[in-house]
Amino acid sequence: MNKLISSFQKLKHFNFIFRNGDYEKEYGNILLLPWLPQNDLLGQVKTKLFITHCGKSSIFEALYHGVPMLCISIALDQISNAAVLKEKGYGISMDILDFSVNELVDNINKVVHNSSFMFSIKNASAIFRSRPQTPTQRAAYWIDLVTKYGSEHFRPARYALIW
Repeated sequence: MNKLISSFQKLKHFNFIFRNGDYEKEYGNILLLPWLPQNDLLGQVKTKLFITHCGKSSIFEALYHGVPMLCISIALDQISNAAVLKEKGYGISMDILDFSVNELVDNINKVVHNSSFMFSIKNASAIFRSRPQTPTQRAAYWIDLVTKYGSEHFRPARYALIW
């Protein structure tokens, strides 16, 4: 946490909102909150970067809103998620156990100022959001299909296998 705060304080031209602690604290350009509306913040047009642990829900929220990411994964699938994001050009991945304040500052500036990250994530967001049907229309389609033809054709072949 100290490395994060030190890095954020070096970037005076940016404002940072971060979830930490049990009550609100402010350090110049940093606002620490016990809870924050992550999806709403990602939907704000002024949001330039999302520093994330790379959980699936966080990735999909950032992808939906087209916000480049700086991934500091902790465990489990987060490490492989970060590798995919880096490969696709949606952001940069960093090692939580081995990074310096200057490295974090450099990577924040790199993601925010290099337009290739924004282009990649905005393009992926457009693809992700392009749906030919609304959720209601999609549900109605599947309900109508099952009503007309039954659901037997949806059964996987494994149900026909002998135990």
